[in-house]
Amino acid sequence: MKITQVESLGFKWESKDGVIDGNIALIEVDYAGVEAVARVELVSADTALVTAASCKPELMVVCVLTKNRMAVFRKVQ
Repeated sequence: MKITQVESLGFKWESKDGVIDGNIALIEVDYAGVEAVARVELVSADTALVTAASCKPELMVVCVLTKNRMAVFRKVQ
């Protein structure tokens, strides 16, 4: 699984190929000095839940703001 940058608030980010296991994908991302693993769970054909499985260094603003947070993505037409 590959993901690409769409809108990133001016920071360039890179990701490695994601690993898919059932309905869960893990994707390594490097963003503005942060190394993170995004956990994406497909819960239905049009909904995915995304959390940070890990984020380092923990003191970075991106890590602080994403700790214990979840994003819900819904496909709309």
